[in-house]
Amino acid sequence: MKAKPSTTKEDLDKVHWAYKGKDGPENWAKLSAEFATCAAGRNQSPINIEATTRASLKPLKSIQKFPAKDISNNGHTVLVNFKESNMLVLDSAAYQMKQVLFHSPSENQYASNHFP
Repeated sequence: MKAKPSTTKEDLDKVHWAYKGKDGPENWAKLSAEFATCAAGRNQSPINIEATTRASLKPLKSIQKFPAKDISNNGHTVLVNFKESNMLVLDSAAYQMKQVLFHSPSENQYASNHFP
């Protein structure tokens, strides 16, 4: 019996998916064995966030400004990896920035609108 090789991030990046059309959410589970769980849930992302609560958030404050270590774009996600020195403060607590992911267009909707 042969062991099945695990799927790598690079393999998943090769699978084309979309938010509309033949590669849209209704077909995600069929695009790859790794996406099979997309068919199992009843509360599948993406979701529409209703404007029912007004948030009052303090702004993020950057302590130091250092360049990103690297930036990559796979067509669905822009990934920013930070150098170890990047720090920010939120509610008087300092955090080391490691990584930020941007999905474009946004996966979820706010008031039925996608945002870049």
